[in-house]
Amino acid sequence: MYRESIDRSAKETYLIIEDDADAATETGPAFETQMLLENRMDPFLPLLVQHVDHTVRYRYPVTGKTNVKQMFEKREIGADILRTLIDGIHRGLLCAEEYMLQEGHILVDPTHVYWDSANEAVFLCPCPISNAALKEGMQELAEFLITVTDHGDHAAIDLTYGFFRMVCAGDYRFDLLLHAKEKETEEEIISREDNQTKTERTVAKRKNNASGVLGFAAAFAIVICFTLCLLLLKFR
Repeated sequence: MYRESIDRSAKETYLIIEDDADAATETGPAFETQMLLENRMDPFLPLLVQHVDHTVRYRYPVTGKTNVKQMFEKREIGADILRTLIDGIHRGLLCAEEYMLQEGHILVDPTHVYWDSANEAVFLCPCPISNAALKEGMQELAEFLITVTDHGDHAAIDLTYGFFRMVCAGDYRFDLLLHAKEKETEEEIISREDNQTKTERTVAKRKNNASGVLGFAAAFAIVICFTLCLLLLKFR
C-alpha cells in the first residue's frame, strides 16, 4: 500500500505518493510512469520521480492548487464550476485512453482532484501504483458534489444529479451530459430573446396606438377650436 504526504517549502508545494521500489518497477507502472514523464498530458498534474533508498517517490507540484474536498466543502458551487469539473474528468479519461493508462491509475476522488482558483482549471492525479477502483472514486466524487451544490441553482442541480446518475450506471460519456445542458442553455437564451423581442414589439405597437389616439384627439381639438372661432366671429 502506497503512502501519501504533502511537502511544503517556502515557495513550492508537492503531493508525495511513495511505495517500495519493487512495486514501482513492475511492467505496468514502469510503462505508465515513462509515458507520464515523457508527455505533458492535460489535465493531469505533472509528475516527477525520485528514488530514495528502497522507495520510489512520485512528486506532483500542487502550488496554487487545492483538492476539491478542501476547496469546496464549506461553500456552495454553481453550474459554471461544475461544468469545469465534469469537463476536466471527461478530458482526463480521454487522455488516459489515448496514452494507454489504466483507468484505475487515475485518482478521481475529492482529495485527488485539484482546483486551480487563479485559472479556474481542474487537474487530475495519475498514479501508476494506485490500486483504486475508478468507479469507487467517481462515486465518492459524485456524492461529494451533491452535498456542496448550490440547490438554488437549477442548472447546477441538473448537472450534479445527471453526473451522479451516469456514474452509478458506469457511463462516463460526460460530454453528452455537458452538451445536452449547453443546448438547453442556448434554447433558454433564444427563448428569452424571442420573448424580449415580442415584448418590445408589443410595447412599440401600444406606443403607436397611443400616438394615433393622441393625434386624433389633437386634430379633433383643433377642429372644435376653429369652429368656435367662426361662431364667435359670426355673432359679433
